[in-house]
Amino acid sequence: MSNTEYKTAEKEANAFARDFLANPAAVYASKSVINAKNIARTFELSNEASRIIANKLNEYPRIIQNWSKLLKVEDPVFKPIIDYSDYYPSYGENVFAALLKEKAVLFNFCSHCHALNSGYDSTIKYCSVCGNKTIKITKHNFKFHETEEQDVFEYKKFEVEGTPSKLQNECINCGNKIEKSQDFCDVCGKYLINRCSGISIDDIYFDNKTHKWMMYDESPFGDGESRTITNKDFSEGFKGGCDHSQSGKARFCAKCGSVTTFMLSQYFKEWNEEQKLANIQQKDALPF
Repeated sequence: MSNTEYKTAEKEANAFARDFLANPAAVYASKSVINAKNIARTFELSNEASRIIANKLNEYPRIIQNWSKLLKVEDPVFKPIIDYSDYYPSYGENVFAALLKEKAVLFNFCSHCHALNSGYDSTIKYCSVCGNKTIKITKHNFKFHETEEQDVFEYKKFEVEGTPSKLQNECINCGNKIEKSQDFCDVCGKYLINRCSGISIDDIYFDNKTHKWMMYDESPFGDGESRTITNKDFSEGFKGGCDHSQSGKARFCAKCGSVTTFMLSQYFKEWNEEQKLANIQQKDALPF
């Protein structure tokens, strides 16, 4: 492709993106001043893309007139851009106490599993969903390029509160109503707190026959055989774990990378399996 052909193709691509992502008729129907800031917020585009569109429409207003004749947009409904600062964590430090201490909520996005998490601890190193270190941290509103935001995957999570992070309302396993004073469900015996176990994922494995997590015996006085992780481990509080507060979807401790007690309680599927299942359900829901 010659340089002239490339420039022509690039102009065509830009025109298509402009008309598809922020159609001039829809921009006009939004009844907002045509500038980069309003276009970026209304159509969830990057600042650069919004600036190009705003400049073009202000320079050539006839584009809006022509599109308004072709496409009738009456009373459009625009989904407001997500303000991630609204997602304050309910676990760990009390929100109001944190604000009084001038602690900003920190958001972290994992480029490996596309999970978005929040908390107050700036010392985290790991993604709490996949355990990977490919996270970036920012304060207040989390700003994405539009393609990144489309990739955010909302993983299964449970409502937890306080320190340590305790389940609210009902047991995940049996649905029994639980009291705030309970650490274990009094019906099925499941552990109700999500905390750091201090156990590395490399030191355990899931036994598909027993459907339980097994721990390798690395004790110098042990018999070398694996053992099942039991309620005794939970009741003793996994003494090797750190004190980092865990969210309701944390499979891994964001501070030290150990697996969490919710992970050991089998409350979650593997993160990649959860994504695959969601994709299958989405395809099945398509009308064609």
